[in-house]
Amino acid sequence: MCDATKLRADCSRIEDGAISLSQLTERYAGHLAHIMSCDTRLGSKLVFREGEVVCGEEVLTKTETWCEKTSSISFAIVDNDDTVIGSISLSHIHRSARSGRIGYWLTSDRWGRGATTAAFGLILGLEKRIGL
Repeated sequence: MCDATKLRADCSRIEDGAISLSQLTERYAGHLAHIMSCDTRLGSKLVFREGEVVCGEEVLTKTETWCEKTSSISFAIVDNDDTVIGSISLSHIHRSARSGRIGYWLTSDRWGRGATTAAFGLILGLEKRIGL
């Protein structure tokens, strides 16, 4: 079992009170798909086309495939009332080199309100815990 696969099994949810990072489920993937399909401000910043409609199953399948290919773990960013507000990933995990990459996106109506800072804090705590 590779590091990322074991990590995915060990880290289903990380939380700090204001937000949590939860591994993708069909439900969370459906919410992310809705954001990706409807948030035109976000769509203009990312690689998906504005107005492109994606479904939760597609988000979940593509994310799982990407995680396996890139030794990664991906989370839904969820606020304290269980609303999905974005996604954050720790990718290209190489424990021997003590390295990894962080990528994220957040629904535009939450920009500038501290959610990204909180999510980064949780991911950096995970990195530290696993020795990156």
